[in-house]
Amino acid sequence: MNKKVGIITFHASHNFGSMLQAYALQQVILHMGFDCKIINFRTKRQNDFYTPRFMKQKGIKRFLKNILTLGYIKQSYLQYGIFERFLFENLILTDRTYTTLEELEQDTELKFDYIISGSDQIWNISCIDFDWAYFLPFVKEGKRIAYAPSMGRRVLSEIGSSCDSQIKTCLKEYDSISVREKMTAQKICDISGYRYTPEVVVDPTLLYPRNEWIKLAGDTPLLKKDYLLLYMPAFDKKTFNLARKYAKSKQLPIILTLLPNHSKWGVLEVYGKAEFHCVTGPLEFLNLCKYAKVIVGNSFHAVIFSMTFERPFYAVDGVKDDRISNLLQKADILNEHNLDEKNLHILQQMPIPERCNYEEVFSSLSQEIDTSFAFLKDALK
Repeated sequence: MNKKVGIITFHASHNFGSMLQAYALQQVILHMGFDCKIINFRTKRQNDFYTPRFMKQKGIKRFLKNILTLGYIKQSYLQYGIFERFLFENLILTDRTYTTLEELEQDTELKFDYIISGSDQIWNISCIDFDWAYFLPFVKEGKRIAYAPSMGRRVLSEIGSSCDSQIKTCLKEYDSISVREKMTAQKICDISGYRYTPEVVVDPTLLYPRNEWIKLAGDTPLLKKDYLLLYMPAFDKKTFNLARKYAKSKQLPIILTLLPNHSKWGVLEVYGKAEFHCVTGPLEFLNLCKYAKVIVGNSFHAVIFSMTFERPFYAVDGVKDDRISNLLQKADILNEHNLDEKNLHILQQMPIPERCNYEEVFSSLSQEIDTSFAFLKDALK
């Protein structure tokens, strides 16, 4: 009988990267010969954040805002349904849905041989999705494993001593700890007094074979034209303006996917300046990446999938993002894939390559991927 693995992560965040990393880790665990379920933990705060709705009307400004963004709200409901369908059709979930840590603690039937927390920013205490459940205090039996969780970048220096103490208490119960970034590893070393030295491992999307992502993306493009795909997990004016200037120089339409956490004012700002591909879930996102003429964004997962599908891409201020810069520096291609105000003019003059070969990048990552697999295999003994 196969041993059972439970995963707790941001699987229900309506964010392409969050759902796809959850899917990837689940598939990797299944391919290793384990039974695997994702613990369907969805807090009320998380559900409220990702569920589209009209704003409560208090004053003329909000009334006008609701009227002006009516189309956006309608499309958001459609997109919400697509994310939920992916969730229930592609992820193996526990039969029960949990909304609080107390519910997890009280369920005596929730038993696994191994419980994995990760990946994603599940240890980022300032994140809207955060809950202490992601540190596994509810686990009564079974080995506790952390695979590639992150504390985020900005909050590391802001974590107070009270949180340090609580984190330290939770970490004591873990059997194996790995994290996604060096900064998170250093923070855990500091909190624990170097009792724990976490291994830095790759994001689960890099563990899942590239040919499997290519299959998932499908063989037929959703859009029958050339386009620039712009991906921003949250609306960022600077990223949009840089992408718009670059797209204009190449005479390409901008395709922008809607996400629930794009602000309504942000959506209003780009109306008439970009095309919204609103009916987009994780699988549609993969398809849009696969067939894009070029991809621009400020997302780590946008970079990963650009390389997976061998598409040209530019990371806005990529040199300032630790995950993106570390990834691209390994193959010495950071500067040529970074987009900012300084090099925009140069990139506007350069032709877009039909296809890019990122074999050198993946070759440079092969050792880290092997090390990450080795960590998982050892932790799941």
